[in-house]
Amino acid sequence: MSQSTAKSITDKVINMQRKTWERNYTKQQIYSIMNPGFTTTYIDKFFKEQMYKSGKDKYGNQLYHQIETEIFGYNIDNFEWYAKKKPTIQYYIKDNQEYLAVSQYLLDEESGNHWTYLYLSKANSKSSWKVYDISRKYD
Repeated sequence: MSQSTAKSITDKVINMQRKTWERNYTKQQIYSIMNPGFTTTYIDKFFKEQMYKSGKDKYGNQLYHQIETEIFGYNIDNFEWYAKKKPTIQYYIKDNQEYLAVSQYLLDEESGNHWTYLYLSKANSKSSWKVYDISRKYD
């Protein structure tokens, strides 16, 4: 897998997740936004840990918003693809399923220097890449 392909995949899911930060959404809308690039299990965890109730829409549907102080948790870090030390890409196939792991050491004075890891899988060549996990390891 090339750097440009991995960048395209990670940029797509990061942008998808960032859309949930823009305004208040119903639970159904959040799942709809994230579903193309995230497993349901991941979205369930993200929703439970990252979202809070934030009023109702004009139809009486409960709205949710990202907890501003929880910018990490299940939110994906941005990868620095143009940095001197580029992200590491690991691509492999196991049991006819494709896997991609992207990691990078990030220097961050505010939250602390850390390694960030993003894990995606793809059921087959016609399906889309979906995030199933992330992790961070701090110094």
